[in-house]
Amino acid sequence: DILHFYQWDGDSLKIIRKIENSYPAYTPEESGGGFGAAMDKDKPSGYLSAYATAQYVYVLYSGDIPNETILKGINFSGDQLFIYNWKGEKVKDLKLDIRCTMIAVSPDDKILYGIANNPDPELERFDLHSIFGE
Repeated sequence: DILHFYQWDGDSLKIIRKIENSYPAYTPEESGGGFGAAMDKDKPSGYLSAYATAQYVYVLYSGDIPNETILKGINFSGDQLFIYNWKGEKVKDLKLDIRCTMIAVSPDDKILYGIANNPDPELERFDLHSIFGE
């Protein structure tokens, strides 16, 4: 649950806002000749996908426990969509009617596209007109 907003300022980056609500729970593992830090299957997953337009930043969030969702076949998917402005302020918190794994948004912020497993991957389309009062 970590999200940072930056602004390009000439030849450097300027931090606008840092949102750091929790940190990942990784368990270092060494097996098969390599070393890695695997996710803890009993801790919540966080952000799955993000997409930015000129006006907003869209973030797909899970919050699910992988150990529970993998048995249901919905691992690494989510139905919570957070929409932020470029000041790092959350302007909308939505619940999608279908779980997605990845998202993209039209440049005019009117259509959200999502990849959903139903059970095969499908492209879903969500109308955002009513979300922003248009």
